[in-house]
Amino acid sequence: MAGYRRTVSFPAMTAAAKRSGIKIRSLSLPVRFDPIVCHMNEDVAILISWSGSFVQSPSPIWLLEGVQYISSVIDSLLRLMNHPMSEEQLRNSPTSILISEDLLRMVGSYGSFCNSLLDLAPLQADTRTALQRQDPSRVALSIRAQKQAARIIQKLASDVQRAAKARPDITRTSTLPIALCNAMMALASASAVVFVGISVLSDESAILAAPMAEGSEKPMKCIEVKWIIGTLNWKLRAQKKKAITDANREEERARARVAALDNIDKLDECIKAMEDSCEKIYKDLVNARVSLLNVLSFR
Repeated sequence: MAGYRRTVSFPAMTAAAKRSGIKIRSLSLPVRFDPIVCHMNEDVAILISWSGSFVQSPSPIWLLEGVQYISSVIDSLLRLMNHPMSEEQLRNSPTSILISEDLLRMVGSYGSFCNSLLDLAPLQADTRTALQRQDPSRVALSIRAQKQAARIIQKLASDVQRAAKARPDITRTSTLPIALCNAMMALASASAVVFVGISVLSDESAILAAPMAEGSEKPMKCIEVKWIIGTLNWKLRAQKKKAITDANREEERARARVAALDNIDKLDECIKAMEDSCEKIYKDLVNARVSLLNVLSFR
C-alpha cells in the first residue's frame, strides 16, 4: 500500500552487551586452527614425557610406544600444515624454510634407520642359528657383525638428534612457527631415543651370546706334562676339580644361550613391528615436507 515504508527491526542490544563488546560470529565461517595447534601441543607434551623416561635398558614394548607417539605428532603436524588458515602464516614466516630443511634431515635419518633395521634382522637370524648349533666361531662372527650394526644405528641417533635446528623468531607474535619448532625438536629427541634403544637391545643380545664365542677366541693349549709318580694323586685331584669347573662353565653357557635366544626373539618381534611403523613415519615426513614446500612455492 502506498504511504507505508518497509522497515526491518532488530532486537535492541542491552547496555551490558554494548559495554562488553560482544561480536557475533557466523557459523558458516571456517573454524580456526587453534584447536589443532592445542592438540599437537598435547601430543608433543606426551612425547617429551616419554623421552624423559628413558632407562638404561629399554624394553621393546616401551620403544614401540614411543614410535606410536612420534607418529601421532607427525599426524598432527600434517593436519596443521594442510589447514587453509595456516598457509598465510607459513608463507610469511622465515622459520618455514628452516623447518623444511629440518624435515629433509629427518627424512634422511629415517631412511637410513629403516635400512639399518632391514640389515639387522638377518644378523639376528645368523646369531640365533649359530647359538642353536653351538658353533663358537660362527657366534663370534655374528656378534662382531651385530656390534658393527649397533654402532651404525648409534651414529644415526646422533645425526637425527641434531636434525631440528630451526628456531622461531621471537620478534613475531605468530604462534604457528613456535608450535612447529617445538614439535620438530620433540620429534628429533624422541627419534634419537628410539634409535639408541634399538642399538642397546642389539648390544644386549650380543653380550648375552658372547660366552658362547669364548671357545673360538681362547683355544685351550695342549701342554706336555711330565710328573713323577709321587705327584700322581695331586694330578687326579686337579682333574676332578677341573671336571667340576668345566661342568659349571657348561651350565653357565647353557643358561646364557637360553637368555640370548630369548633376547633375540624379543628383538626380532620389535624389529618386525617397528619396520612398518618407521616406514609410515618416513612417508609422513616426506608428505609434510612436500606440503610445506607447496605452501612456500605460492609466495
